[in-house]
Amino acid sequence: MPIVLDRRIPVPALLDPSVFVVHRASGAESPVDCATLAPADEAEERRTILLVGEFASDGDSPVGVEIVGTLLTDEGVDAKGALVETVVPLAAGPSIVLAEHYLMSELPTGSTDKCPADTDHIIKTTWEGGVSGPGGTDLDESHRLGTTVEYASGEVRVATLLADAFDNDNHVEFCMSAPGEPAAITAGSGLYEDPNGDLNVLHTQVVINASR
Repeated sequence: MPIVLDRRIPVPALLDPSVFVVHRASGAESPVDCATLAPADEAEERRTILLVGEFASDGDSPVGVEIVGTLLTDEGVDAKGALVETVVPLAAGPSIVLAEHYLMSELPTGSTDKCPADTDHIIKTTWEGGVSGPGGTDLDESHRLGTTVEYASGEVRVATLLADAFDNDNHVEFCMSAPGEPAAITAGSGLYEDPNGDLNVLHTQVVINASR
């Protein structure tokens, strides 16, 4: 079960699973057997923690995750006490939970730049979990054309290229060639599939400026 934090977690990618507790609808608590940043452990990622364990049974689904031990962020802030209260039902399709705008000159140190040389800025999307095309296929031209970016000017564009899209994690980068201030990104219905085989519905996520 992946959880997405609002701050990045430093390596090591393997984390102490006892730091996390999963709360169930019945009030019961489930321990976590394994916690890792992998595969979303590149420099500009490291927000998504994958939790492994027995978190649900018939009629008793998970409703939240609590950080009960020390978990330091890149800034040295201890996330202990934080509660993730949104648990996406298994049958729900994937959606974007975070969209960040980076100028090429502002990419975090150590990040992997996979966009063309003429890229002005990148919109890095974080999904609730790993995404692919329908049937587990690679993301392709239909995803580039079916995912639109609206700018503060009112202009709507599509990316020149999708990057960081084939490494089985929950991040997809949209390489944008012309300058502008992106405001929102919209993923067309039925384009993206999660590991459970569920397709996304049409949805829009606000784009934030990662440098602010």
